Amino acid sequence: MRLFGVLGVMLVACSSGMAADVRMVPIDADNCGYATTPLAVSIFPGFQLPGDDWDVAGLRLNIFAGRHNNVYAVDIGGIANLAKGEVCGIEAALIYNQIGHSNGLLQIAGIANYCKDGLVGVQIAPINLTGTINGGWQIGIFNRTEALTGLQLGLVNYAYQAKGVQIGLLNIMSDSMVPVAPIVNLGF
Repeated sequence: MRLFGVLGVMLVACSSGMAADVRMVPIDADNCGYATTPLAVSIFPGFQLPGDDWDVAGLRLNIFAGRHNNVYAVDIGGIANLAKGEVCGIEAALIYNQIGHSNGLLQIAGIANYCKDGLVGVQIAPINLTGTINGGWQIGIFNRTEALTGLQLGLVNYAYQAKGVQIGLLNIMSDSMVPVAPIVNLGF
């Protein structure tokens, strides 16, 4: 039954309204300047094969934590997943996920997800933070973004600029005619 729930979230994350240019491997993967591997295994950054200057297009398993440039497909972490650049696919960690940006991502963590900029997809954790949401959802207790184009669902939601919907106990859109609203806040 849980599998159907995960597949449903992935379907929503990859819907045309949220991610028009979703791709599992970058279009210019052969020209990105980084070596690519289909499998990476990490104990923690510095003790991983291959090194953190590689891209992973396949499966990355992090016993405690791992750090690579870009990750495409499946990223599983015992404690944390770290990527300097783009992550596309499914990323799950017991504690924390941190990425540069995404283009079609389901990101799940036990405590927090952080996307520096450009989230396209879904973040699910008690705390979700991102620079911008370019067609995606944040589902948690506390959700924060600078620019929202999508949905925030949580107890406390914050967006500086918003073209989307916030649903929660306290919804804050700083650059809005209604900057604070309970239950639902809409940005246009």
